[in-house]
Amino acid sequence: MKLFKAVTLNEKQPNILMVSHGLTIRQLIKIFFQEFGCVSKVPELSDPTELLAARKFRETCLNTSWSKFVIEVSGTDYEDIKVVECHEVFNDKHLKELN
Repeated sequence: MKLFKAVTLNEKQPNILMVSHGLTIRQLIKIFFQEFGCVSKVPELSDPTELLAARKFRETCLNTSWSKFVIEVSGTDYEDIKVVECHEVFNDKHLKELN
């Protein structure tokens, strides 16, 4: 399954920022865990898919929260996803610091 068009990468480990509506992010996270066997590296969260239920998602995925995934790809055009790791999910610490 391809998630992106082929691009030229000049770095060994590029950073990619994806900004989108919460529902799109929710679906992407679901694909990472259910189709690519994403592994959670978040200490307090062994199964992040629990957060994807509609009610729980609205409670945990606050506006401007962010998640971090490390994705290992291969192939001539980096089209094959080999490994997906979740390092942060719905991080909202920057919002709590405003209070």
